Amino acid sequence: MVLDGTYDISFLTSHGEAKDKFTIKTSGQTLTGIYTSEALGTLPFKYVKVNGNNVEWTLYFAGPNKGNRPPENIVFNITFEGNKFNGKVITISDPPFEAWGVKVS
Repeated sequence: MVLDGTYDISFLTSHGEAKDKFTIKTSGQTLTGIYTSEALGTLPFKYVKVNGNNVEWTLYFAGPNKGNRPPENIVFNITFEGNKFNGKVITISDPPFEAWGVKVS
């Protein structure tokens, strides 16, 4: 499965719907990514795990930001199906959020 590209991601949080972007690049067995959010800024993927079409990564947000969030790890567990995906976003401060999205380029 070719995952390289830019994706729109949406998920519902306790603060409302979030709509962000991420970009994935692969090189051999290595997958890297950059997550872009109005609230969090631009963050690199950390601790990436790939298992078939399932990818998990962590964002470390050190704060502060526009929403004045405290530092935390945010874990994304995403299953890709063609140009679409769904999964979960896990934070320390809230229950897991359902996530979904589509490849845009």
